[in-house]
Amino acid sequence: MSDICNSAASLTILDAAMDTGTVNGPLPPERAGDEELPLIPLSPVLDRSERLKALSKLSLQSLASVFDDHDVTDAGDDDVQGGNGNGEKPGNLHKASLSGDEAEVKNILSKEPDLNLLDKSGRTPLHLAILGRHVKIIEMLLEAGADTSLLDESQDAPLHMAVRTGDENLVGIFLRRDDSDANIKGHGSRTALHIAADLDKVSICKILIEHGASPDCRDDNNMTPLTQAVEKGSKNAVEFFFDDAKSRETVMKDILCNVDSEGSTLLHLAVNSGNTDIVQLCLDNGAVIRQPKESDRRTPFHEACAQGSLEIIQLFASNPTICRINVIAFDSEGLTPLHVAALNNHSDVVKYLLEQGASIDPRDKLRRTPLFLAAGVGGTESVRVLIDGGADVKVKDVDLRSCVRVAVGHTATMEVLLRKREAFRLITAKDITGFAPVHYAAKYGHLQIMLLFMERNRSTTTVTSDELHTALHGAARYGWREIVEVLLSGRNIRSINLKDNQGKTALHFACVEGHDPVVERLLKLGATVEKDHNNRTALHIAAKRGSKRCVECILQHHPKCINLLDKNQNTALHVAGIQDCPEVVSHLLSYPEQEILMNNKNHNVLDAAFNAEKKSVLLAIASHERWREVLTSSNPGHIAQMQKFVIKMPEVARRFMDQCITKDGNPDGEDYKITYDFTIIQGAPKPDQDRLMVLKSMLKYRRIDCLTHPVCFTVMNKKWQTFGWKALVLNLILYLLFVIPLTILAIYSRANEKHLCGVNETMPRKEYIDFDVPCTLNHPGIQCAQVIVGLIALFHLIKELLQLKKQRMRYLTSFTNYLELVGYCFALFYIIPPCDCKLGFKQEVGALTLFFAWVNLVLFLRRSCYCFFMFVMAFSSTFYLLLDEETEPYSTFPYSMMTIFVMTLGELNYADIFMPWDKLEYATLTNILFVMFVLGMPIILMNMLVGLAVGDIDKIQESALIDRYVMQVELVLDMEETVPKSLVQRAHVDKHVEYPNNNSSKLYEQLFSFSRPGEDEEEEDDTPPDLPLLFSH
Repeated sequence: MSDICNSAASLTILDAAMDTGTVNGPLPPERAGDEELPLIPLSPVLDRSERLKALSKLSLQSLASVFDDHDVTDAGDDDVQGGNGNGEKPGNLHKASLSGDEAEVKNILSKEPDLNLLDKSGRTPLHLAILGRHVKIIEMLLEAGADTSLLDESQDAPLHMAVRTGDENLVGIFLRRDDSDANIKGHGSRTALHIAADLDKVSICKILIEHGASPDCRDDNNMTPLTQAVEKGSKNAVEFFFDDAKSRETVMKDILCNVDSEGSTLLHLAVNSGNTDIVQLCLDNGAVIRQPKESDRRTPFHEACAQGSLEIIQLFASNPTICRINVIAFDSEGLTPLHVAALNNHSDVVKYLLEQGASIDPRDKLRRTPLFLAAGVGGTESVRVLIDGGADVKVKDVDLRSCVRVAVGHTATMEVLLRKREAFRLITAKDITGFAPVHYAAKYGHLQIMLLFMERNRSTTTVTSDELHTALHGAARYGWREIVEVLLSGRNIRSINLKDNQGKTALHFACVEGHDPVVERLLKLGATVEKDHNNRTALHIAAKRGSKRCVECILQHHPKCINLLDKNQNTALHVAGIQDCPEVVSHLLSYPEQEILMNNKNHNVLDAAFNAEKKSVLLAIASHERWREVLTSSNPGHIAQMQKFVIKMPEVARRFMDQCITKDGNPDGEDYKITYDFTIIQGAPKPDQDRLMVLKSMLKYRRIDCLTHPVCFTVMNKKWQTFGWKALVLNLILYLLFVIPLTILAIYSRANEKHLCGVNETMPRKEYIDFDVPCTLNHPGIQCAQVIVGLIALFHLIKELLQLKKQRMRYLTSFTNYLELVGYCFALFYIIPPCDCKLGFKQEVGALTLFFAWVNLVLFLRRSCYCFFMFVMAFSSTFYLLLDEETEPYSTFPYSMMTIFVMTLGELNYADIFMPWDKLEYATLTNILFVMFVLGMPIILMNMLVGLAVGDIDKIQESALIDRYVMQVELVLDMEETVPKSLVQRAHVDKHVEYPNNNSSKLYEQLFSFSRPGEDEEEEDDTPPDLPLLFSH
């Protein structure tokens, strides 16, 4: 029995689908890939749930293709929102309602579920029951309290869905309920009556009106159900609503006029429906043909002509008087019905209107005739009818455009127009913009129309616009090679070099857009290279466009134009550089005839490109074989220009330096050599320029990739080997002559302090430190050391003052200079007067002197790896002088050195040695130096340990190598300004030849060669590496 019920339910659903299909058309054909509908076997052993699931799937797939606006696929499976709160699985009621399982629905309803749960399409069980036409289930849901006002995602209430099924019984079930609202609004504020009228369901319309539905209600488009029926062509519904309006004694004007949001009449919509019977019904009920629409003032007669509905037009024209009135009616744009018919190319309507006496050349507000409009849309048949009827082809609109002008682009229409001899002159007639139809045909590439023009009018090729443009100019500009050939055929070749009002020829215009086929054809036909009013040739234009092919074609036929100048004295090379066209620049430079000229700003192509910040062009020039010629001819000179590159575009500077390396021979042979050219980084400068300005700029702006370039490395190595290491050694010796005697003097004086000062050996230092001891000069060693220290300190001090005089403000910007001055001055204070005994204030001065002396030595040798030892010396000697012998770790100089070394590892022992302050002889200075030690020494070691800990030692080493290299470069450049010029001249060479495969002394290179980043890792490679590769990580 259960199987029979389910089968009956299935048949009910299918019947509903078939009934709906008879109204809305046949079911859509089966699409490729659609899943095959499942077969439902009537077997008593088939599981009930499986049968219900299959049946539900069958129902959904069958109905989904019928109700296109209602997505019911898989409704209720897992997409129901919420739950019913009684343990019943959400969605079971939806499934049962759709499949027609009354027993299941009754079972679920007994548990008092939420009847208004929504599935993924926003539908309630009541919606789905209506969809399946299950009357009994609908009644059960309504009795249980289902809400009839809920809308699904398509904005359909249950009543709307019932109307869509076309089942009067279903509609009646809802309307007979007391809580039913016959005027409930859905999508677009449409009521059930709108839907019934749309579907032409007269019987349902009657039921709805009987139950209170209003035939005067309007949707969002201001349309009533009658309006909806007229628009959709629902004839039966239209008849019903007219009869209902008459029975209600409604004023017909109220239902015939202003029936939508555009202010249309009912007759407008009837015409748009294309149903002649509905048009007749409207006319029978008092519709006025000449009544215009409020929005655009078009009459129904206009609409009929726009649609080409000849049958409706003939119906309107059945009354001759009314016909004549309608034929001359104008809309808001001044268009008559004949305009509208011609605009839409309804030639039969055009012919009929002319037979009915329509004026053949009426003008709209823009003075356009029907012939003009038909020609503009390519309405060939309408044009033919109008011309045969005597239409005037010479008429122009307010923009002085003729029908020949607007017909450009429609070849067949143009042929018909040009059968009239009067149209020949229109080929060269200009519109308000100053262009003739021939110009537009050339612009848009209409070859056949151009041939028609040339056949009908001999002036086609020579007519000019207000700006003196010919058709050839237009065809060349837009790249229409075939039209160019046609325009220059025969004797027309004479116009090939015609100029416009700016002096431009067709060749100029072809180059503007880079149409190289047109350029090539023009040149083969004899086009010459002319100058426009700005003295620019076609070559200038092609270079500006960046069209390498156009440049090639021009120079192939006219090579002498390569150096022609425009009004700004720019060659095509200048223009290409300014416009960022590197390929064109490289190509022009490849011509031997191309000269490197200056423009009116005294700029060559390199200067112009640099000022325009065109890096790609500068790189192209730097990569070209003529790079030296371009660079050396630049306005500021090659040295100053390189300095600019270093500051703003280091990549360009590096590319130029790449060109300064020449390699010859077999890379594996002994004769293999590398030649370095130094002229662009230290060549002969102008009188007011510094020859080292390029290298100094690299240092100032820290252009590491430039400084480490092989050319820079080699020139610095040459300077180092010539005078750098010699000057360094000499300075080091001079400084050691200062610091070593000073250290010996201070430590000896401290170690023999009691003897030299005549103090009892058993007396503590704190007791005699402030004694006023007589100044004695008895110790020869002390006196000799003081003389040496004084003379050397005075020598260094004079040297610093001379350096200050020479460097001026730049000297004051270096911190090391201040340290040196303080050290030398303190040394003089320490030895003057030259007493054997140094107590009190002298001891503090001596400690500071030693500290500054060793720190200066660290800074002097900072390129060395022995700085750590010098820091130890600085602090150990200082603390030895300041602390007394009772402080055991500092009682002797060796003890002091070991103590400082251990303190660097963290063994400070501050409380025992430096506290309390009152036990220290020089408490303030001692603690200041201790703080400096704590801040300085551990930082060095901790940085190294941190680098090892995070595995970043490679980067730290790399950065240290680079910094050391930069400091050495800075040292060499500073030396060059102080060493004798004879040595500098020996290092100042233009070229250097290197034989990397020749065996050389590695010991010599280690001692006297310029260090470079990465040299420790590349000991076995004797050739200078490409140092910037360090930065490619």
